[in-house]
Amino acid sequence: PAMMSNAVGLINMGRDQAARPLLEKSGAMFNQLGMDYFQAITLVHLGNVSLGLGDPEAALDALQKAESLARELREDWLISFVVNNLGEVARVKGDYDQARVHYQECMHLLQDTDDHGDIARFVHSLAYLDQHEGAVDLADSGFRRSLRMFRRLGNRRGMAESLAGLAGVCARQGQNQRGAVMLGAAEGLLQSTGGAWWPADRMEVARNKTLIASSLGDVAFQREWERGQAMSIDQAIAYASLEP
Repeated sequence: PAMMSNAVGLINMGRDQAARPLLEKSGAMFNQLGMDYFQAITLVHLGNVSLGLGDPEAALDALQKAESLARELREDWLISFVVNNLGEVARVKGDYDQARVHYQECMHLLQDTDDHGDIARFVHSLAYLDQHEGAVDLADSGFRRSLRMFRRLGNRRGMAESLAGLAGVCARQGQNQRGAVMLGAAEGLLQSTGGAWWPADRMEVARNKTLIASSLGDVAFQREWERGQAMSIDQAIAYASLEP
C-alpha cells in the first residue's frame, strides 16, 4: 500500500511516467498475495496513468480488468471508482453517450452514501457532457452545483475543476473575457494545491483555452488569464457570481 500511495502522489502532480513502475510493482505484489481489492485499485491507477500518457486503449484494458475484480467483490465504492475512470476514458475518446452511462451508474451506486466528494465530481463530469451536447445552460447549472458542493467540502482541487468548466461555458456564451479570467483563476488554484489536471479535464482545459484565445487574441487572453491567476479562491468564486 505504501508504494501505491507514493504512486498516487506522483499521479496527483501529473508525473505519470514516474508513477507507472511503482504501480506495476505494487500490482505484481498484490496479485501474488491474492489481495484482489488492492489489485483492482492499482489497475485503476494504471489505467489513469495510461490515459495521462496518451494511450486510452491501454487504459481501457487495465480498467476492464479492474472492473471484473470489483464486480466480483461487490464493493459499490470500488465499482464506482472503476466505472468513473471508464467514463473518463470514454470522454477522452469523444464517446459522450457511453461516458454518461458510466457517470450515471456511479451516481446510482453512491446515491445512498455520504461520499459527497465523489458525487460532486460526477456532477462536474456530467456537466461537461451537457456542454458537449450543446446544453450550455444545463452545463452551467451543473458546474455551479459542483462548485458549491466542493466549496462546502473545502476541496480546492474540485473547486478548480468546476471553475475551469465554467470558463468553457462562458466561452460558449460569447463571454470570452470572463472565460479567460476564470480559466486563469482555475489554473492558479490548482497550482496552489501542487496538483495537475486529470487527463480528461486536461483535454477540456486545453480545448477551452484554444477557443478563448482564438477569440480574444493572444495578448488579451494572457492579460485576462493573469488577472484570474492573481485572484484568491474567494475572489474567483465571487467572480463566478456565487455567494461569497
